[in-house]
Amino acid sequence: MRTRTNSTAYRSAIGVAIAAAFILIWLSLSVGIIGKHGDPANLMYFGVLAVGIIGAIIARLQPHGMVRALSATALAQAFVTAIALSVGLGLRGAGRQRSWG
Repeated sequence: MRTRTNSTAYRSAIGVAIAAAFILIWLSLSVGIIGKHGDPANLMYFGVLAVGIIGAIIARLQPHGMVRALSATALAQAFVTAIALSVGLGLRGAGRQRSWG
């Protein structure tokens, strides 16, 4: 069984995954996804990247394995969001709204 790792769709998917990883790093370090810049809760997103990288290594960048690796990465992303919301991370000062009246 021959895999088509040279296809345009596969290369595009790899490009999108790399771009998404870059954006996730940039947002976590410079802007802050959870709370403000410098909030330690943003470090959880590096675990998401670790899941993706380890999954890609295990899959040896083969298409069927990469489907599983990227699915696990998306699941890890959802877990970070669920943890942040359930624990209330990044909500400091969210209840303080300016009164105009």
